[in-house]
Amino acid sequence: MFFTPVYWALLNGAGRMNGRLAHEVSNRLIDQEIRQRLADLERAVESVRDTIGRWTHDVSTLVLDTSFFIEHEERLEDADLYKLADFPGRARVAVPMVVVDELDRLKESRVSPHARWRARYGLAVLDRLLTGPAKLGFTEVEVLPDSPGHVRLPDEDDEISDR
Repeated sequence: MFFTPVYWALLNGAGRMNGRLAHEVSNRLIDQEIRQRLADLERAVESVRDTIGRWTHDVSTLVLDTSFFIEHEERLEDADLYKLADFPGRARVAVPMVVVDELDRLKESRVSPHARWRARYGLAVLDRLLTGPAKLGFTEVEVLPDSPGHVRLPDEDDEISDR
C-alpha cells in the first residue's frame, strides 16, 4: 500500500473530528485517495507493459546522437534508416533526452550557421513526430526521457551510452 501525504493528512485530521458523520466523511476521503492512487498505479503498469511490448520484438534500435543530426550527410527524414541499421528486420530510432537538450543549446549557439540550422531542423522534426504519428516511413521514433531523479553523467557521450 502506498501512503501518500494526502492519505496521512486525512488520517491525522480524522483524529481531530468528532461524531459519526466526521468519521464517515474521513473514511470516504481516504477511500477516494486510495482509489486515485490505485488508478495512477494501474496507468503506470500499463505504461511499463506498453514499453516492454515495443522493445521486445525483433527490432534493431538506432540510438541517434547529436552528431547524426548535425553532421550526417542526409537529414533525418531523408536518411535510409534500414541501411544504417544493417538489420534485416524492423528498425526503431531512439533519441536520448540529452541529445534533445544538446540540439536545443546548439540552435542558439555561436557555432556555424549550418549547425544551428540542422539543430533547429532536427528539433522541428522530433516535435512533429512526437505530436503526431511517431514514425518516419515505417520506422518508429521515440525520445527517451530522463527518469525522475536521474542525474546525468558529466560527458554527453557517456550519458548516451549509459542510457
